[in-house]
Amino acid sequence: HHTAEAFFNDRLDGVVDVNPVDPVRLVAAAMDGGADILHPGIGGRARDAVLAREAVAAGLGWAGGRIGELEDAADRLLLNRIARDAGITVLPGDRFDDRDEAAEWIRRFGVPFTVRPGDHDGRGPGPTLLRPEDLATTSALTGRGPWLLERVWPGARRVGVVLIGDGEGQALIVSDLEQVLDGRGCLSVALAPAPGVPAALRGTLR
Repeated sequence: HHTAEAFFNDRLDGVVDVNPVDPVRLVAAAMDGGADILHPGIGGRARDAVLAREAVAAGLGWAGGRIGELEDAADRLLLNRIARDAGITVLPGDRFDDRDEAAEWIRRFGVPFTVRPGDHDGRGPGPTLLRPEDLATTSALTGRGPWLLERVWPGARRVGVVLIGDGEGQALIVSDLEQVLDGRGCLSVALAPAPGVPAALRGTLR
């Protein structure tokens, strides 16, 4: 077991420590390591439809979400719409193709926002924190757009629930967790189970 693990880790050297991770090289490392099935874990790679397609094309089993669903999950506005339809409150936000319109939207609301590419696929850079006062000296709206803006709630906690599903409608709750974010709104560390969550709220989340 340890020999196989060391062999696979050697194949991963230089593959997983770059951002974004090259799915072709990651699948090749799994194949070289003798893997039959690729599990993406949680986070960005678990949402990576390109990685899923590469794994399936190479003949590996894919222990992750369905490719079509992963492609839908890359559309954050679509996810927000699905959540709202399910009665879940989502953070205010919108998609902008025009840089000036996006900047004016931030000034009008006067609160911090996270900014990310509007076509974000889970493999690129994470969100950038942008405050109204930042617009006078810098611009987080880099690149060609589109951009997706979401309101930031200072002091809010980011608590989620990890599930394992069988693709047939059955799901098992693994744990709840709290994602601690850094100053840019990006994940810094995850704590499981989420500390300080009241039992009643934990039951609601699950």
